[in-house]
Amino acid sequence: MTEFTSLEWDNTFGFTPNDDDRNEDDSKIEFEEHQKFVSYSVPSADKLQIEVCDPKKENDKAKANFFISYLVKSRTTLENYENKENQVRHRYTDFINLNNALLSKYPSCIIPPLPEKKVIESFITGDRFSEEFTEKRRNLLEIYMKRIARHPEIQNSDILKNFLENTDMSSIEQARSDNNTVLDGISDSLVNGFSKLKSKKEEFIKAQEKVERLEVNLQHVEKLHNNIIKQERSIGNHMKEFADAAEKFGETDPNLENIINEFSNTLRNVSQNISEKVNKEENVYVGNIKGYINYCQSYKDTLKARDQKQMDYEDLSGRLKSYNDELNKYENNPALISSGITSFVSRKYDEMKGTDPKLRREEKMAKLQKKIEELTPAVEQSSRDTKKFDEDITKEIEYFDKFQIVDFRKYLNDYIDIQMESYQKNKELWDDLIKKFESTTV
Repeated sequence: MTEFTSLEWDNTFGFTPNDDDRNEDDSKIEFEEHQKFVSYSVPSADKLQIEVCDPKKENDKAKANFFISYLVKSRTTLENYENKENQVRHRYTDFINLNNALLSKYPSCIIPPLPEKKVIESFITGDRFSEEFTEKRRNLLEIYMKRIARHPEIQNSDILKNFLENTDMSSIEQARSDNNTVLDGISDSLVNGFSKLKSKKEEFIKAQEKVERLEVNLQHVEKLHNNIIKQERSIGNHMKEFADAAEKFGETDPNLENIINEFSNTLRNVSQNISEKVNKEENVYVGNIKGYINYCQSYKDTLKARDQKQMDYEDLSGRLKSYNDELNKYENNPALISSGITSFVSRKYDEMKGTDPKLRREEKMAKLQKKIEELTPAVEQSSRDTKKFDEDITKEIEYFDKFQIVDFRKYLNDYIDIQMESYQKNKELWDDLIKKFESTTV
């Protein structure tokens, strides 16, 4: 995996690169001033750029129903891409298949969450083929693809490459099925709902606590943002009602009618600006804040997968130890056949059948030795897998932290732009009304 530059705290803007890192092209983070904020550019993001655009309603003749397809454009400097620019159309189910394939092949990566249908539909009522719905989904899918494209390992994945170059998804489905291994089957059969970690590394405990705090804080922001949106909508609606009431008031006096009508029209335009601003805020919220809450869940799921790997290893190694301990008892005590109530019954049964106790002991030891020989490679492989998983997820945590800095600076910039744009429009409306008032003679 590509290494990122380390960051140090700076009292002015938050994080700045180390002086030593500024000389390394591969890990350089560039700053660009924008409305009093500094935005970050992640080096890996420049290597693969993706745009999701042009939603198009199409007919699935095989199933006799309609669907929306999206044009996915990509431009890259990565060496494993023969064509540096590609354009393909994909429907939403293709994105689902892509996401599932990535989750299957890269269990130690924090895969960005795919926008769920219910997240979009909870903010939109009406036709799922409407321009509002398709634009909302297009925006969320583009955010998803950009997050994937900037990941240093995933951007070089054959799965992503096939998605960006081909409309046919069969190769992606095949890659997903090929990723199932024999060891995965062994581990899954051993671990059950009662398994519990014997110990957990401090770094992963801290990572879990950190992402949970982030999730809680984002949920609080979500709640406050919903309240603001609700109040802004209410203000916009009341302003429109105020305009209607003022217009009726103007009808009572011909001398006031013209100037009141100008005032009412300005109120309606301001109300419309508020509505547009709220819609843009929601778009930023759904795609970013709400999306990042789901991103935190992906983070936690990856940590959980890491714990599962460790539990697999602990379970396998525990079984191996028990077999070795039992074999050692037989080797250190030649007179030992077995112990316990079950063994007592077995001995009596052997006596009745005339079975040689020594032969039974040797058979027992042979079975234990066979189990040990079969299980030892699985334990060794599980140990290597667990160590590799820990190394990978340590890098993933670093990536997530760097991406978070980039993302939230952009979100703040977007939010500021929305506020400033709305403020400027309303200011121009009120300034224009004042000029009309000043030019009106009484």
